[in-house]
Amino acid sequence: MIVIDCSVLVASLLPDEIEAQTRKILEDLQHGIVVAIVPSLFYQEISNALLMAYRRKRIGREVLLQYLDVIAILPVTVNIAAATQGDTMKTVCQLAEKYELTTYDASYLELAVRLDLSLMTLDRDLHRVAVEMGVAYQMT
Repeated sequence: MIVIDCSVLVASLLPDEIEAQTRKILEDLQHGIVVAIVPSLFYQEISNALLMAYRRKRIGREVLLQYLDVIAILPVTVNIAAATQGDTMKTVCQLAEKYELTTYDASYLELAVRLDLSLMTLDRDLHRVAVEMGVAYQMT
């Protein structure tokens, strides 16, 4: 099981961002080879990223709808602790403050640290902190 942030899945879908490694992760998720866990904000974050890609004319409307269908059926586990537990929200805010991250990015980091899982991200700042905290997924 690994924590996967929005950047990885967006990069696996958008034609101008596809990388072999991120595409493989999407395929591994679809086939149950990789089990992913995400914070509760994941679906809002990824749908917004895809909507922005559509608005910027990087993808068409039909493609947007197809991608949303793909995301909706991915076998990811949603962890709601950061959204519902005060102590977890405080930890997220403390991580965001300490490492100058958004609370969105810190939610993925907190989840990886709390569950002792690797965090896969393409976000440079988040990856740097994940390496520092010993939870970064090493893409090969």
